[in-house]
Amino acid sequence: MKRVGRRRALPIVPRAAGRPATWQHDSSSGEVQWSDELLALMGMRPDDPASLSALLALVPEPDRDTVRDTILTEVPGARTFGHHVVRPDGVVRAVEHTVVYDPSSRRFFGTVRDVTDRAEMGAALALLAEMTSAGEGQTFIRACVGHLARIYGVRFAFIAIVDPCRTTATTLAVWAGDDHADNFTYELDGSPCQDVMSLDKELIASGASRLYPDDRMLVDMGVDSYFGAPLFDAAGDVFGIVAVMDREPMVVSDWTAPVLGVFATRVAVEVLRVREERSSRETAARLSAELDLARRFEALGRLAGGVAHDFNNLLTVILANAELIGIDPGRVRAKALLNDLTGAAEQAATARPRARRCGSRRRRPRAWPASGPPRPWLDPSRRP
Repeated sequence: MKRVGRRRALPIVPRAAGRPATWQHDSSSGEVQWSDELLALMGMRPDDPASLSALLALVPEPDRDTVRDTILTEVPGARTFGHHVVRPDGVVRAVEHTVVYDPSSRRFFGTVRDVTDRAEMGAALALLAEMTSAGEGQTFIRACVGHLARIYGVRFAFIAIVDPCRTTATTLAVWAGDDHADNFTYELDGSPCQDVMSLDKELIASGASRLYPDDRMLVDMGVDSYFGAPLFDAAGDVFGIVAVMDREPMVVSDWTAPVLGVFATRVAVEVLRVREERSSRETAARLSAELDLARRFEALGRLAGGVAHDFNNLLTVILANAELIGIDPGRVRAKALLNDLTGAAEQAATARPRARRCGSRRRRPRAWPASGPPRPWLDPSRRP
């Protein structure tokens, strides 16, 4: 399956919208005013009394004193800085704070913007760079699922590769709860993974189990939300998927939405690199085995030639002595000639086990001198 057309737009939910959150502080009277947007951002109630101390109380230690000093510095002009706030409901937000001081009225004017999503994306990309330098292969892939679960605040994350028939997928790494889980194989038919790899869907913000009732594993896990990105090879074909899931509805912002795609691209590169290395090793092993086999056949050919030469020499001895016995009128040398025949036959017998050993890896063909194997029966002094 190739990458075709434009993918369906994500239902992005921005966390910061509308007018910016603002406040004012009169250093002469101590009076503080703040906007409704600031109350919403900080998670405070409308009836909470406006005060600079209440605003600073949301800044966690040890940054609170630094933020106070930065805000109350009576220096004309604007200054922008970042810090975190912990809302009364326990939610932690990253904010960008701009403060302007007007010396003529001795008033401070503050603007606060929620940059949590931008900070999370920056942290995610920093984690990706950290993982890239810290490991590769399976180590990198296992690290990815844990970091993705952390970035999106979900319970489940996994990376899977589809089979050539595109009917099943097998996971390479799984995160469940607070640790890695065992890998598994699952059916693609009727699952959100199939739609993601078909480029039909990316995010199911809620109701995933209801939308995919045939995906029994999804239903049994109680998954309510799902966010996935396909893995593409160099030809643009889909060969796997990266996904995060949770038992609660999922909100994906315009800052965190691209993170999964960035991880998917990096994971695809790593999986393909591992595949290429494995293929190279297998090719090298196959070529080495073929070379070894060729060398064995070469040794076999040399030994077979040597054995054939030995047999020819033995046959020459046997035939020559048999002919001499036949023409010896007095049979006076028959015994000596028969001894030569016996010796030649014994030498021929020893050539058979040598031929059987020629294919063994543990034995090398016997090295004879340049003149060939010893042949005492061919001694000219013994000829009549």
